[in-house]
Amino acid sequence: MRRQGQRTLINCLSAGSGGSLSYVRNLLPLLVAEAERQGMPGRFCFLHGRQQRALFAEIDEAERIEVEDAVCSSPLRRYLWESRHLPKVAASHSVAQVFLPSQFGAIVDGVENVLMIRNMEPFFAGRYHYALAKGLRNRVLAPLSRRALYRADRVIAVSEFSKRYCLESIGIPEQRLALVYHGRNASFSPQSGDGDAEVLARHGLTGDYVFSCGSMLPYRRFEDIIAAYGRLLQERPNLPPLILAGGQEDRAYHGLVRSAIAKTASEGAIRHIGRLPYEDMQVLYRNSLVFVMSSEIEACPNVGIEAMSSGCAILSSDNPPLPEIFQDATLYYPSRDDVGLAARLAELLDSPETRRQLSGRALKRADFFSWQKCAEETLAVLCASATQAERRSGMAASLGA
Repeated sequence: MRRQGQRTLINCLSAGSGGSLSYVRNLLPLLVAEAERQGMPGRFCFLHGRQQRALFAEIDEAERIEVEDAVCSSPLRRYLWESRHLPKVAASHSVAQVFLPSQFGAIVDGVENVLMIRNMEPFFAGRYHYALAKGLRNRVLAPLSRRALYRADRVIAVSEFSKRYCLESIGIPEQRLALVYHGRNASFSPQSGDGDAEVLARHGLTGDYVFSCGSMLPYRRFEDIIAAYGRLLQERPNLPPLILAGGQEDRAYHGLVRSAIAKTASEGAIRHIGRLPYEDMQVLYRNSLVFVMSSEIEACPNVGIEAMSSGCAILSSDNPPLPEIFQDATLYYPSRDDVGLAARLAELLDSPETRRQLSGRALKRADFFSWQKCAEETLAVLCASATQAERRSGMAASLGA
């Protein structure tokens, strides 16, 4: 197992979009800096695809192992490549620990494997209707993810909810589990920028609006927000528009959302404006009147942390782990209850004072989440895990003697 002077390989091939990219972008430079600060220069080397190169601009090229993008074209193709080549990569770079910031990948024999559970979707996807390709992908990933997590020497969970799932549904012993929350990106803030008005105008926003965002996937339950908004529109035809942002990740669900909008409201009252650049998202968060989060499957929601960091007045479903993440920084409504959602939304729209209080609580709660703290705690897990591996190796050697 790991000996003095050997390193940890961070396998970033799974960082393809959304939260996984945000995690790698925010954490890795801080993780390297923290290792150096603690007297462990050269502790890490990194495996990544060519298109991910920009994520590692702050990291010495000598510490990076780059592969062709085709390797990352699908989870299965990546897994097959890892199964064949990752043991050789580990051996040639004096690696004794592989850290995969994902829950699915090849387990490398002869070294310690640390995985993360960061995506709950495959485990609960059977509750929802997906387009064929996406549905099949989740059906395949669920058992493979459970197997990889169970075989790992150590698993990092990003919420108590995901940790409890590992304990109760996968059967991972508690001593092999650690809890490390995601951090907050300081670029999401309530402070208006000089270009805010221009960004808002580009998206046709000249006044108040209610905002929700996230990839267009069935577990996001945007249809609940649309139905609730439709109820309010019947009583209040002059409501500010509802703006939905997010990429078309599942064709079937995207069609459902478009159909629900068309049936529920007149043109312009509810709008889906698609995937937005990072900078535009920051502007839309902080200028929204109310932010609504209706998601049913999350591990540690980046969207929720971004909304709190932006000082949003948040209305959220009561699905775990959202109460764990938000605590008192939001108003809650019962999941899938569009009547309750409409009532809570009306309450927020009618009360500037409640919105002001929620905004203050959101900013206070956001301070709990820190990428620096995440880096420190992740390094502590990796170091403790390596120490345990050394002890097991030493005991095995003693028994063999």
